[in-house]
Amino acid sequence: MFLRRARRVAAAARREIARLRDEEARREEEAERRRLYFEENDLSRSSNQLRFIAGASLRAVRPVNKEAVKVLYALDDWIRDRQPDWRLSFEVAMGAFVRVSNGY
Repeated sequence: MFLRRARRVAAAARREIARLRDEEARREEEAERRRLYFEENDLSRSSNQLRFIAGASLRAVRPVNKEAVKVLYALDDWIRDRQPDWRLSFEVAMGAFVRVSNGY
């Protein structure tokens, strides 16, 4: 009787060990899949940046809306009339005048 119980316990332990090994293998596969995904989509790598840009459909847009252009021209006129040695300038980020057409 003791021997049968010991065999059942040993068999259950072997099944549990096999289950844990399978679970660990799945966990390792998932970790590798995630690592590859992040590597393929890492924006700090210039090769990925070029690949993403090459695959995108870009379109030009106005960097400044019409109302803002009117204000900027009015400021430019005011500066030209009152302070001819001053210059009006501003900086626009690339994202302000280039958009992705494919929904991103």
